Amino acid sequence: MTNGQTVLPGASANLAKLSQGTAASVVIPDSGFIDQQLDSVQALPLQPLGDTLDTALVIGRSSENRYRAGMAWAGKRGHNDVKLSLFRQQTLDQGLDGLWLASLRGELTPTALLQDFDLTAELALVAQDGTSQRTARGSGIRLNLARKPVNGFGYGLALSQFSRGFHPYGSVVTAGERRLAAELGYRPWSGAKLTAGADYMLRDRDGDAPCAEYRTDLSFSSRVFAYLKARLETSSQRALDCATHAGDIDNWTLTLSENAWTGWDINLVADVSQQRLPFTRERRTQSHYRVSAEPDLRLGPRWASIRPQVSLRTVTDTRQERRLQTGLVMDIENHMQNITLYLGYESLSGSGAADDNAGKIKLAYRLDFDA
Repeated sequence: MTNGQTVLPGASANLAKLSQGTAASVVIPDSGFIDQQLDSVQALPLQPLGDTLDTALVIGRSSENRYRAGMAWAGKRGHNDVKLSLFRQQTLDQGLDGLWLASLRGELTPTALLQDFDLTAELALVAQDGTSQRTARGSGIRLNLARKPVNGFGYGLALSQFSRGFHPYGSVVTAGERRLAAELGYRPWSGAKLTAGADYMLRDRDGDAPCAEYRTDLSFSSRVFAYLKARLETSSQRALDCATHAGDIDNWTLTLSENAWTGWDINLVADVSQQRLPFTRERRTQSHYRVSAEPDLRLGPRWASIRPQVSLRTVTDTRQERRLQTGLVMDIENHMQNITLYLGYESLSGSGAADDNAGKIKLAYRLDFDA
């Protein structure tokens, strides 16, 4: 839940925001079903209907060899924003093979419910074509309804459904899946938050081996004493009528953080996960404990940081394996350059083979020409 809104992972209910350096009148064609952001943009803003409808022709790179080109229209009517995108995703090393995607998304809250609710939705159609295969088509739809918080209490519902042929590049959703999520949030006092959620997923719903899974989550965060913040998260995942699945998984995570008393950003994290494997019901436990600290330093015009960190991972099934990692990360950067030095030590024991110990040194340098 974000500001009282429940959303599916990676599928933001808000309209896309432009990156720095892009004119405010440019409308980027995109979809909430993909996570790729354009890191370089060439745009031609258009205003065929004045200020009532923003239009732009855009071409940009979303990864090393993948590009997106298309047109987007964005308009506002009353309190609702609506955006239509039509674009092509093209990978250079795949010849003429590419993918077309059309997306209609926005805020659709009726006026009568505006004071209490937010309703957002998206409908997307995708078509993949090329010389190497026949055209494949798919569709995706999602709805998000969020109750605005009242007296510290809020809730949200999210529904999504995708056909088997819905495979946009950089997809954050699973083709052939139907999903229903619900979340409740409550703030009992200032600085504290209690959240409970349930998630039901039907995978491969049109296939030969459909699989139903459900997940429950509970988290609580609050300030402890004057300078210490604590967050406890638990989750449980189960599968129903699945021929193949990862098994039952229970997990809890405790995070303690402090940055006011010492002036350092100190984080202590304990994460424990227990998995019961399918069929054999064998138990497999994984634990991860880590401590890190980071102060903010200034070296003249440069910003610097020093981050000592210690991590211990343990995996227990028929035997126990331990991996201990210690390290020191040093960063120095200004508005154009970044230098990172890592000094570390790693020890592995109980893996079934010979124990292994190794020291590591890594040096990285980055220069930003457009800073």
